[in-house]
Amino acid sequence: MRVTLALAAFSDDGSRFHMRNEFFRSDGQLVARVTSFGGWMDLEKRKLTVPPEALFNALRSLPRSEDFHAISSSCKG
Repeated sequence: MRVTLALAAFSDDGSRFHMRNEFFRSDGQLVARVTSFGGWMDLEKRKLTVPPEALFNALRSLPRSEDFHAISSSCKG
């Protein structure tokens, strides 16, 4: 089995993202695809926030899915 990870969507500030895992059998056949939607939460303010710079850079450097697209931020000033 082989599992891949790709960034399927990302907001400019990194506060929201979609990640995609694809699962392949040993013969190369795709058997499952899972897209996870996420955001970085400030637990004290209970609102979305931007991730720490190192994490933002790590996320931004992930391979992108073929259907990658930009999404808007949900952070408010």
